[in-house]
Amino acid sequence: MNFTNQPKSVNIKTNIDAITNIQAKLLIDGHASGDPSAYPKVAMWNSHGEGEGSDCCPWDGVECDRETGHVIGLHLASSCLYGSINSSNTLFSLVHLRRLDLSNNHFNDSEIPFGVGQLLRLRSLNLSDSAFAGQIPSELLALSNLVFLDLSANPMLQLQKPSLRNLVQNVAHLKKLRLSEVNISSTIPHELANLSSLTTLFLRECGLHGEFPMNIFQLPSLKILNVSYNPDLIGYLPEFQETSPLKELHLYGTSFSGELPTSIGRFGSLTELDICSCNFTGLVPSPLGHLPQLSILMLDSNMLQGPLPILPPSTIEYYSVSRNKLIGEFSPLICNMSSLMLLDLSSNNLSGRIPQCLANLSKSLSILDLGSNSLDGPIPQTCTVPNNFKVIDLGDLPSENFQNWDAMKLTDIANDLRYMQARPEFQVPGYEWIARYMYSMTMTNRGMQRFYEKIPDIFIAIDFSGNNFKGQIPTSIGNLKGLHLLNLGDNNLTGHITSSLGNIPQLESLDLS
Repeated sequence: MNFTNQPKSVNIKTNIDAITNIQAKLLIDGHASGDPSAYPKVAMWNSHGEGEGSDCCPWDGVECDRETGHVIGLHLASSCLYGSINSSNTLFSLVHLRRLDLSNNHFNDSEIPFGVGQLLRLRSLNLSDSAFAGQIPSELLALSNLVFLDLSANPMLQLQKPSLRNLVQNVAHLKKLRLSEVNISSTIPHELANLSSLTTLFLRECGLHGEFPMNIFQLPSLKILNVSYNPDLIGYLPEFQETSPLKELHLYGTSFSGELPTSIGRFGSLTELDICSCNFTGLVPSPLGHLPQLSILMLDSNMLQGPLPILPPSTIEYYSVSRNKLIGEFSPLICNMSSLMLLDLSSNNLSGRIPQCLANLSKSLSILDLGSNSLDGPIPQTCTVPNNFKVIDLGDLPSENFQNWDAMKLTDIANDLRYMQARPEFQVPGYEWIARYMYSMTMTNRGMQRFYEKIPDIFIAIDFSGNNFKGQIPTSIGNLKGLHLLNLGDNNLTGHITSSLGNIPQLESLDLS
C-alpha cells in the first residue's frame, strides 16, 4: 500500500529517524509472515535516500497527513518482520499515528510494549497473528479513541489484568473488536452491551465461561457475532426484532441451548448461521426458509427435530444438519439450490428415495454426505457424471459405479503409513470453513466383521456383503487392479463369475458366497 500525500510543513528528519529505527531493530525473515502475498515493505526504505529534502511519506506502508506531513499511518501487515519491539523504540514517538497495522508478522513471543499507550490518537490498532505473548499492557486502556482493535490469533496473549471488562469500560467507542484466540478466561462483561457503535465482535476460542449477556444481541449496530469454541459458555437465543442488522452468527462449540426462536426468520440480512455442536432442541423453525440472503447454514450435532428446512434456492452454499433427529423425506426442492457446495444430511432419521435431481448440482457440489439415514433408491447420476466431489457418502453404493473409482485402479502406493481422510476447505469473504473427514468402516472379511476406526491409505477394499444386489458381477470390476479385498457375499447375484477378476494382481481375499 502506497500513500503519496506530500507534506507542506514537517520535521522531515524526525519522521525519517522514527521510521527507519523500526527497520533497524527488526530482521527481515521470509518465514515470519504466513500470507502468500507477504513481502518486506521496509526493505526498500533505505533506497529512497535520507539526504536533504528526502521524504518518507511516499515509502511503502507509510501514510502521511496531507496538510501537516505528520505520519498518521503505518501499514506493515505481512511485511516479513521478525524480532521484538521494546517501548524505547522511536515508533512510539510518532504521536500523531491514527492507524497502526503490524499484523501477520512474527514478534518472537515478546510482550506488546507498554509504549503503545503513548499513541493517544490511535483509532485503529491491528496486532493480530503476530506472535505476541504475555499480559496485554494496561497502558493500552489509555487508547480511548480506538474504533478498531484486533489482537486475535495470538494464543500466548492474555487479557486478564487488565480484564475484558476493564478494556470495554475504557475503550468505549469501539466499532470492531477482535480478540479470538486470546486467553481471556472470564465471563463476558455486561458492559459490552453498552458499546452502541459495535458492529463486529469476535471472541472465538477465548476460554469464556458463564452466561452470555442477552442484551448483546440487541446492540443496534451489531452485524457479526462470533463466540465459537468456548465450550463452557452458556446462553439462549432471544426473540429477535425485524430491525436487527445481524448478518453473521457463529456459536459453534458452545453450550448454548433451548429452542431456536421462530423470530430468527426476521433476520432479513442474515447470511451465515453456524450453531454446530451446541445443545439446541426442538423443531427447526420453518421461517429459516424465508431468509433471502442466507448462504451458510450449519446446524450439526444438536438435538433438533422435525423435517428438513427448505432454504432460499439461489443463495445457500453450505447446508449441514448432520447428527440431529430430523425426520421425513428428502425434499427434491433441495435440487433447486444451484449454488450448493456442501450438503451434509448424515446421521438423521430421513427416509424415502434419494432424488435423482441431485444431478443438477454436479458442477457446484463438493461435499455430499447422506450416510446413516434410511434412504433408498438408485444412486443419482451426479455420482456417475463428471463432478467436483471431494467427499461423498451415500451409505450403500451399487456395483455399476466401479468404472468411475479411479483411486482403486492404482497399484503404486507409497510406503509411508497414512490414513484416509479429506480436509475440504472453503473460503468466502469473512468466513473460512475447514473440516476433516476421517474415513471409517465396518468390513466383513472371511466371515468376520471388523470395525476400522481409521483406514490406512494403502488398504483398498470393497465390501458389499449382506445387501440385496441382483444381476451379474460386472466385468469392469477387473479394472480395479489395486484391490486387496472383495466381498460380494450374501447377495442375490446370478450368472457367471467374470474372468476379469483374474486381472486383479493384488487381490488377497475374495468372498462370493
